[in-house]
Amino acid sequence: MGKQSSLGPTDPQMGGHPAYAFKKQFEQAYREVFAEPNAVLVWRPMLEKLGVSFLKECDRAIHYAEDFVTKVLKENMLKSNPNADAKTEKIVKTLGGPERNKNHGRRFHYTDCENIGLIIGKLECQKLQDLVLSVHHCYMHTMGTTGNVMKIIENHKGNIFGKQSSSS
Repeated sequence: MGKQSSLGPTDPQMGGHPAYAFKKQFEQAYREVFAEPNAVLVWRPMLEKLGVSFLKECDRAIHYAEDFVTKVLKENMLKSNPNADAKTEKIVKTLGGPERNKNHGRRFHYTDCENIGLIIGKLECQKLQDLVLSVHHCYMHTMGTTGNVMKIIENHKGNIFGKQSSSS
């Protein structure tokens, strides 16, 4: 990661909104309606918009995100780490924790990533930085200067395919 790089949360989104928030709001509605049946008048319009399986889909998205991050960490970054289980649990909880992160737009700076147990290679300490930035600047120059290039693909043989936007 570069000094300006960051990693975002792994909390799943459903239609652009956090799956955790839908579940929490439903739980709140349930408690309020159970405690005061007339509260259903306030909650009904929102609850009627949820599909029959929507909350189950939220559960699946949450479990999938947790399982995916756990699997990737254990099979790759933490593969040889004797404390892989504990470190993985901390990382998954930190990156996916809606109560701590508050917002899907939250960013974790590379030092935050190191502090939670991720193994971070600093881009500035490697020759890789020059290579990455060279490619990045080429693409940004090509796409930014012309304004109508929206996709560039290059294979290992140097063949290039560029797709231009039809709106220009």
